[in-house]
Amino acid sequence: MSSLSNVASRLPFYYGWAVLGMVMLAGSLAAASTSPFMAVMLKPMTDDLGWSRTEATTAISIGTIGIGVVSPFIGRLVDRFGPRFLFPLAGVLLSLAFFVIAGVNALWQFYLGYILARSIASSCLAGVGAQTTVVNWFVSKRGRAMGLVVMTLPLANAVQAPVAQWLIDIVDWRGVFLILGVASAVIIIVPSAVILRRRPEDIGLYADGSPAPPAGRGGGGRQTPAGARVRDFDFTLRQALHTHVFWILVAASFLSILGGGAVSFHQVAYFQDLGLTPSIAAASISAFTLAGAFSSGLWGFLSERVSERLLAAILTAIGAVVVLGMLEVRTEAMALLISAAYGLTTRGGVTLFNLLLANYYGRGNFGAISGFFGSFSSFGLGIGPFIGALLFDFTGEYRILFMALSVTFLVTAVLLLFAREPPLPAEAEASVA
Repeated sequence: MSSLSNVASRLPFYYGWAVLGMVMLAGSLAAASTSPFMAVMLKPMTDDLGWSRTEATTAISIGTIGIGVVSPFIGRLVDRFGPRFLFPLAGVLLSLAFFVIAGVNALWQFYLGYILARSIASSCLAGVGAQTTVVNWFVSKRGRAMGLVVMTLPLANAVQAPVAQWLIDIVDWRGVFLILGVASAVIIIVPSAVILRRRPEDIGLYADGSPAPPAGRGGGGRQTPAGARVRDFDFTLRQALHTHVFWILVAASFLSILGGGAVSFHQVAYFQDLGLTPSIAAASISAFTLAGAFSSGLWGFLSERVSERLLAAILTAIGAVVVLGMLEVRTEAMALLISAAYGLTTRGGVTLFNLLLANYYGRGNFGAISGFFGSFSSFGLGIGPFIGALLFDFTGEYRILFMALSVTFLVTAVLLLFAREPPLPAEAEASVA
């Protein structure tokens, strides 16, 4: 038995929680490459370097769309090799990218640094790599574990946004990225190599800390302690692609994330255009991300007792109304309140979509399946801010954008109502028979 197996077996808690903690820590650094954090950096960077909002936002869009390009490959790699190899490498890339951004003087340099951070490093540390790790270590407690890992990004953004605004006044925006580069190198590279493993079975444990492996690998599934049905059969990517439900989920996720990305990225600039102070506009990001962090954990816990599909549909429908509420903001209090309501209703969707994939298609090939699935979601997340920037530059306001996004959320809610659990593949049914 390895030394880590000895340590893990003697801990007073399940070692999977230590794995989850490391994943969350790495994701908190990767959060500085996401749209909510970059929304705070947008004005100081463009004012200093003379770029238009569209020029800067295009890099954000390309970097985010790039996640969709690399996620299928990262998903397959994490299925095969696990996070112990990928996370340290991603930590090196993230640190290097932040150093590049800190020293930019030309637009192409910013594109290079941001695309490296967002497309590759963040995809592993906070995307398919993180989510696949959680799915492999948890089954009956998957809802809460996935909720916790997904809440990492909004929770980190909630802390980072006001801190970054404060640091900009002290060390300017370049200093902020230098600090992030050093922190990424120290916190991610070595600790992730020491702590992370692919699956609990690799160190002599079972998912959730159970004393025995799950019963049977047939198609019938099993009941978790909370009563939620979790399948024991693992679909391959090819088998998942042949189910119509997969494509319904793809469409729903694409529309949901397109809307979420557009609003979260432009809300700081929108509130400042309304005449609110930069500090209040930045605080709105904190309100949005804190509420989003809470919702990710909350909906994850509830999904162990209530259908994650119905939860997602209800929350998305409410989000459609909240987006329209952005148009009625007139005061600082209203800005903070509507931002919190938006985060509460929309940020939990990522958790619920991942749980739908894991519970519908199993954990054996989750990296490959979620990586392919995530490529469409990343495209939506990438073009959302870009569409918002184009509409702003063309019309000088955000009203048309918010109205259109409200419709996309309503369509998403309807699609989710039809996304029922797919039947097993014919070869699986024959095997069980």
